[in-house]
Amino acid sequence: GLPDLKWAKTNWSHNDWDLVEHLPLERITKSADKAAVALSNEEKTWIDAWDDFVKVIRQDVKNGPLPGFPIWVDAWPPLGLIPNGPELPDWKQDFIEKNVNFYQSHKKVLDKWLSKWNFLEEFPPSRRKFEWQAQDAETLWECIMHLRPSGIRAKRPTYVPALVAITQTSIVGKNRASKRRLTVREGARLQGFPEWFNFYDQKDSASFKQLGNAVNVGVIFQVMKALVNRDYDLLGDAPELLKAITTAPHNPDLILSNPGNLLHSPSALKVVQEELTLKLVNSVQGD
Repeated sequence: GLPDLKWAKTNWSHNDWDLVEHLPLERITKSADKAAVALSNEEKTWIDAWDDFVKVIRQDVKNGPLPGFPIWVDAWPPLGLIPNGPELPDWKQDFIEKNVNFYQSHKKVLDKWLSKWNFLEEFPPSRRKFEWQAQDAETLWECIMHLRPSGIRAKRPTYVPALVAITQTSIVGKNRASKRRLTVREGARLQGFPEWFNFYDQKDSASFKQLGNAVNVGVIFQVMKALVNRDYDLLGDAPELLKAITTAPHNPDLILSNPGNLLHSPSALKVVQEELTLKLVNSVQGD
């Protein structure tokens, strides 16, 4: 059956989570560290343009919602670079039609916006696309952003999108003084890694790939506890493993905050590894 979750915090909403306070964001002081996560001038220009778009549309619709469908500037009539037609997939026809209707509904302000930003001529195709998933956020710069092949995606800073094992490192706009990418340490915190976990001198790209391929420590911790509680009777020949898991607190941070904790000391790990190996061998022989 399902594990007992009475210990879990109730009446909590992700809307109460604050990126700066609860992650928390690092205070970067070294020039080299700042350079590693800094945005290029080109990237800042892309974001500035779409930030202006958000403000313009917010004003034009009197603080109403922004479109939930992807914005494709190239589908707007002034550019006409993505013509519609029956040979296109239905979903693409739908997006193009919605973009054309959106442009026609806001033609006056959008023409001014296009002119101000030179019709985005210096922008690559992927930066002429925009996905607003930030609900009632007032500006783009207060959001979490991803520069994706499908466009610039914006979300509210009440949570961070899943880390991916490629180059789409989240951009932090909420910390307006920096306007930068997440650091490796911040990525590790999002995945529940303890502060003492060390990536040593490997490249940041390799560390982000590791984090993107990882699963949140807390998720694995809770799943493991639930599985052990379910199969408790089957694990009687692994007493140290049972003890380590069933007596562990509900929050793994209470264990991982201390690198010298017995539960993850080399000797304890060796015992657990040996028991797991024996269990696996017995299982294979039983088959």
